[in-house]
Amino acid sequence: MDLEVKVALYGASPTQLTNAAGYCQDTAQYIEGMRLRVEEIKAGLTTEGWKGGASEKFATALTQWDTEFKGVIQILEDIYDRLNMGAGVYRNAADQNMDIAGGFAGAGEVGGRIDSLINANHANR
Repeated sequence: MDLEVKVALYGASPTQLTNAAGYCQDTAQYIEGMRLRVEEIKAGLTTEGWKGGASEKFATALTQWDTEFKGVIQILEDIYDRLNMGAGVYRNAADQNMDIAGGFAGAGEVGGRIDSLINANHANR
């Protein structure tokens, strides 16, 4: 089941989708900050004389961690994009529905007068 179908089943409003996208963006930025800080720590430890097998394993583990967290950030950015696109689609659909409803309301004014004339005629019987 794709994201659009899941969101439709959930019944989220465009505002809720936009808010959720903001949380994804905030989380991605937070993780990026942590990732950069770990990169600084790694660079500091490995360039200040820490050598040997433990240093190499540490560097390898942090490189793998870095790669995995870049993937997490990419996933969050993808979710952010999809939520914003979904919000835009739903917002446009809502605007179109309002335009259509406005058209019916305008047509209903004429129909409303006709209906009131018919009902007035029935009331006089």
